Amino acid sequence: PMAAPVRDLLRSLFRRIIRIYFRDIVVSGNIPGRETGARLFAANHVNGLVDPILVLTNAQCAISPIAKSTLWSIPGLRWLLDAAHAVPIVRRKDAPEKNAEENDRIFQKISTHLGSGGNILIFPEGTSHNEPHLVPLRTGAARMLSKAQAESSRAITFQAVGLEFDARSTFRSNVLVLFGPVRS
Repeated sequence: PMAAPVRDLLRSLFRRIIRIYFRDIVVSGNIPGRETGARLFAANHVNGLVDPILVLTNAQCAISPIAKSTLWSIPGLRWLLDAAHAVPIVRRKDAPEKNAEENDRIFQKISTHLGSGGNILIFPEGTSHNEPHLVPLRTGAARMLSKAQAESSRAITFQAVGLEFDARSTFRSNVLVLFGPVRS
């Protein structure tokens, strides 16, 4: 895994980049502190790669995002995903031949990560989209939480994160990052 100083440097760099891209970023709610651990963050997904960057740079704790496995094939992005300790997930629409054992391995990795005090970011909609509302949620996040809680002696928590853009595809628009209440 990437050393904490490198990860912190990348977070700082991306924090500066998004402050250039967005005119105003309002961060509100129950913002997780540096000591936050054993938490699954579940966010809406309407703006592609910008969404995880907004969550990862506005929470003070380290968070490992779950990302579709096909992103690792994009030159240069693989290094950033690995630096962020991202967890690749193989979606059925990307690999129709995938079997349940692949999901079991990923769920075990996430359960172990949460149980050891790590944090995970997931987008339960399973895809980025343009709809003006949430698309149907996948059950993976709930199953990951349930598995982690059953296998860990730690209290595993989850927290919803809402991302709202006034004009998401417009340079210098505004965004709200809203961290909801922490739940068991």
